[in-house]
Amino acid sequence: MDGHADLTYVMAAAEEIAQNLAECAVVVTQSTVPLGPNRKVSQVITRINPNADFEVYRPLFLRDFPIVSTDLESAEMINYAANAFLATKITFINEIAALCEKVGDDVKNM
Repeated sequence: MDGHADLTYVMAAAEEIAQNLAECAVVVTQSTVPLGPNRKVSQVITRINPNADFEVYRPLFLRDFPIVSTDLESAEMINYAANAFLATKITFINEIAALCEKVGDDVKNM
């Protein structure tokens, strides 16, 4: 293995979705895919089913926060940044909890 993600099944799923897409649909990829495959998924679906119609997940419009439209690559980078920030926050609080334990405190008291 060379460390690269195997996207064979992702692309196969995109092909299957395209072949069965009869009306407007939402296509969602797992947030842990590497940067780049969303454009490929879109291209596969468009190639197989040029009339395929995509839309933003409807319940997002029911929330009281702004919807930002962006291209696929920017959305992937935003997701990567958000995941990295979350990992940083978790690591930080784990370190604070370990420090609290050493001094006889409980991180929940903070």
